[in-house]
Amino acid sequence: MTPYRVLVVDDNPENLKVIGNVLDGKGMELSFATSGTQALQSAVVTRPDLVLLDVSMPDLDGYEVARRLKAMPELLSLPVIFITARARSEDVVDGFQAGGVDYITKPFQAAELIARVLTHLELRRSRDTIAEQNESLRELNAGKDRLLSILAHDLRNPLTGIICLSELLIDMGDEMEECNKKAHLRSINATAQQMTKTLVELLDWARVQRGAFEWKPEPFELSSIVEESILLAQSPALAKGVGIANQVAPKDRVFADPIMILTVTRNLLQNAVKYTRRGGKVSVASERQGNDRVKVSVSDTGIGMRPAAVATLFELESRASQPGTEGERGTGLGLLFCRAFLAKHGATLEVKSTEGKGSTFSFSLPAAAEDEKGAPSRKRSSVA
Repeated sequence: MTPYRVLVVDDNPENLKVIGNVLDGKGMELSFATSGTQALQSAVVTRPDLVLLDVSMPDLDGYEVARRLKAMPELLSLPVIFITARARSEDVVDGFQAGGVDYITKPFQAAELIARVLTHLELRRSRDTIAEQNESLRELNAGKDRLLSILAHDLRNPLTGIICLSELLIDMGDEMEECNKKAHLRSINATAQQMTKTLVELLDWARVQRGAFEWKPEPFELSSIVEESILLAQSPALAKGVGIANQVAPKDRVFADPIMILTVTRNLLQNAVKYTRRGGKVSVASERQGNDRVKVSVSDTGIGMRPAAVATLFELESRASQPGTEGERGTGLGLLFCRAFLAKHGATLEVKSTEGKGSTFSFSLPAAAEDEKGAPSRKRSSVA
């Protein structure tokens, strides 16, 4: 675990030296300030885990410093311990009213100071851990709600259509012309295939949420994975007359999980095709970033997005993605797969979009070392 960061504030250098000696070697990174103004500036920059604060200082007294710290949203939960020669009960009350969590009077016992500081640091870390766990639970609940919403809407509606068409064929099939029968059967088949795809995506998303996907990185040529992704996205692209260009440099090799990266590039390509009008273009390009990273970008000449839409792109609470330029539907889970799989590689998905002009989604991967040999070729299948 990272060391605790403690800011010690006192206008007397000798007091700072004494406190520093007492806390030295106790698993803390200490920083010091000799005035209230300096303390405020230091707290904003260093974001300490705890502040030991003198009360009597010439510019701003400790109470005012504490009040100003608590007025900053990013420092609201910062624990402040007053350490001062003021021992009157009203001074102690003033300290707690100013936002302090504890009050130590001088002269202090070293063991007492260490115990109180460590106690409040551990409490702070426990609160942070609980906050992180609550956020994880919130995301899990949002994911559950999202899946239930998809089950209720994205599966119920097409299933209703299948039932209606099949009943029509049962009741009136003998009287229908053969071409009409085949048209209804094709519609049932297409709907069933879309429902199967939706179910696969839901099951895979549940596996992602459980952390059930194993990360198996290996060196490989990025261009070959992109070519596979293009083949998987080719059918809807041809139907809309959208061209897809592979502009990835053949020499660019990365060290990553090929199945995960295939899933990422396929989802990004299919989204790009979905939101590009007939006759538009989609491209995948690569760019070396120094010697150790390769940046991958998927760009389109599609409808683009407003800044507000970009800001909520990865929010589970947001409903499924808007229909494509020709009414294409989806679960809206594709980008969440991309983000989850890229996180396994220590990467993030960056988005640049201009409404009416198109979008670019990019991420970077570790470059494979020159002497690394790729694993034997094998049949790969992307997720979702």
